[in-house]
Parts: sequence; structure tokens; C-alpha cells
Amino acid sequence: MNIFTQRLPEAITIDGIHYGIHTDFRIWMEFDKIMNQEDIDIKDKIMMVLMLCLDKDRCHMLPESPEKAMECLCSFFLAGNKKGHSEGPEKTSEKVFSFSEDSGYIYSAFLSQYGIDLLEIPYLHWHVFMALFNGLDENCKLMKIIRWRLCDADSIKDEKRRQHMRNMKELYALSDQKKYKETEIGEILFKAF
Repeated sequence: MNIFTQRLPEAITIDGIHYGIHTDFRIWMEFDKIMNQEDIDIKDKIMMVLMLCLDKDRCHMLPESPEKAMECLCSFFLAGNKKGHSEGPEKTSEKVFSFSEDSGYIYSAFLSQYGIDLLEIPYLHWHVFMALFNGLDENCKLMKIIRWRLCDADSIKDEKRRQHMRNMKELYALSDQKKYKETEIGEILFKAF
């Protein structure tokens, strides 16, 4: 989609019926959060995101095919990026960022690079948000963190640099990638006090 020559989508079409959707970036960050929660049944996720994303005027007319609705919502979420999140430059299936966990870094990057205060802006279309997100400078903290998460430290020959990359990867690991055994948690708490 060319954001200069085509109108930004404000609806999805399912079985010939147009459903208005909420397009503000905050809604779609919440969509991502719901879709990444492993403790919620897929049927419940579908209902939650339909209620979240569809215009309230249309919620009484939920689509007959929730699967098609999810396809359309996911297509809108990807904002023209057919690859999705999981395929980065290194084609890894490892999750390298989280809209929830990295929200502070995203806020900082948008404020410093674009002068956009994401807390104060009343509205920003998801596709515009994603275009800006994808255009973030490689030297901003968020992009450095993403590179650290993507890095294969074992492939680095220099021991000092390899250890530094391992430390950065561990320091900035997403919570679902931080796996502690009960004994490790005990040791961490013991050291903290």
C-alpha cells in the first residue's frame, strides 16, 4: 500500500460486509498484547480483539466467520508488511521486540526522532505509526536493543566483544525469554537483600 496515493484503511471487508475499525495505534498495540498472551484460549482472543477493534456501532453484528475476521485484522495489523514481526534481517523466529515491554523505548524514539509525544497525540493511524516505526534511525536505543536481541554472540570471535553481546542480550531480553529456575530466583532475591 502506498500511503501517499491510497486512503488509509478505516474498515475491513468480510463476506462483502464492511466493518469500521478503530485505527489508532494504541488499539493495535493492545491487539498485539492480546494476541501474544499464551494463557488465553484462541476463541477468547478472537472475541476480545473483535470487541476491541471493531467500531462499537458494528459490534452487535459480529462477522459470521471469526476466522476471516481475524485474517482481515491481522492483515491490517501487518500494515502492508507481508513478512510480519518474526522475519527480520536474520530471518529468526525469535521475538526481537514487544510493543508492551519496549513501550518506553518506542516513546523515547518517536519523541527524539520525530518530535511526536505518543502520550499526548490524540490520534495516530496504525499504518502511519508503523511507517514511522520502521523508519526509526538505526542508532536509537530501541534499534540497538533489537540488534542485541538478534545477535548470535557465539559467532563473534573476539571473547571480550562476545561476552559484551551476551550481557546486552541477557540484560535486554524480553520477559518471555528470561527463564529462571526457582533456585536462580532465590539466589537473585538473596543477593538483592
